Amino acid sequence: GKGFTEWRGVVAAQSMFDGHNQPLLPTDLGFYDLRATEVMGEQAALAQAHGVDAFCVYHYWFDGRRVLEAPLDKLLERPEINFPFYLCWANESWRRNWDGLSGTVLLEQTYKRGFEQKLVDDSLKYMRDPRYIRPDGVRPRFVIYRPEDMPDPAASVAKMRRAWAAAGIGDVELGAVCFHVGGDAPVADDLFDFWVEMPPHGIVTMDDYVFGGPEGNKLGRDVRTGFKGLVYDYNKVIKNSVSKEYVNGLPDNTICGVMPSWDNSARRGYKAHMAYGANPARFGVWLDEVKRHRISGSYRKELFVNAWNEWAEKAVIEPNSAYGDMALRMLEEKVGKENNDV
Repeated sequence: GKGFTEWRGVVAAQSMFDGHNQPLLPTDLGFYDLRATEVMGEQAALAQAHGVDAFCVYHYWFDGRRVLEAPLDKLLERPEINFPFYLCWANESWRRNWDGLSGTVLLEQTYKRGFEQKLVDDSLKYMRDPRYIRPDGVRPRFVIYRPEDMPDPAASVAKMRRAWAAAGIGDVELGAVCFHVGGDAPVADDLFDFWVEMPPHGIVTMDDYVFGGPEGNKLGRDVRTGFKGLVYDYNKVIKNSVSKEYVNGLPDNTICGVMPSWDNSARRGYKAHMAYGANPARFGVWLDEVKRHRISGSYRKELFVNAWNEWAEKAVIEPNSAYGDMALRMLEEKVGKENNDV
């Protein structure tokens, strides 16, 4: 509703058991409003100083209707914020609990005839910005979330490519998020130029649960009465990410993905999903593991962090009340520009 921001949920998040660090609050940047471009400048400076090469920014587009567009549009007005970016179309319906899996539909994603042309038209002003990334020096990058939700992904992708070419953009390096591919009508691996791995989706198994799984409570501590969420072991997820079985199941040309943490208590409360044991030190272990086992085979040898500032899901690199700037420093230490291993 009017005046709502996700900071409300972030502040109100509750600890569900001893050692569950909630609420997690911002420190250096405060409770910011991304419509204030000064904040974007500070974020860009932090990212640049700690080895981040570009931001992948969600493009919230619903058959021509855009929401949360102000930060992106204001960024175009501030060319002095010289930091690369590219778009990921957030292709899913908005639901009241924001996780896209359940709850009341607030804004439905539809695919009316000609939606491809309208989506391309809305992307043009961003692709024409000199900061928009072209990893090979020629093709601008664009990512689609949940491509399998389109009625005919192959036909829609072909229309988009033709529309970008007709608009003078030329060929586009088109990618998709890979964690939902499968089921009765999976999207062909070769439909896209690359895929993006986005933990925790697709990487958590039943064996990883320490609460809410088939073996009940394995945390070794009591949980708050009424909590019916899922808690999984972050350390096991790290091992999953470099296991041969998991990696062999990914599409070709996948960008290796990691996450600093995960905990959507701010959105789902007593039904939250969370990664137990996640902290900057363990995040550093994950970075070491993917450097050792995954980066050489990652598309363009890139590494994708699932979020920079997803405070409502505790997937945060920005300075915070629990660990200060340790996640940033860990990222810089392990994969920053001065590190010749990546």
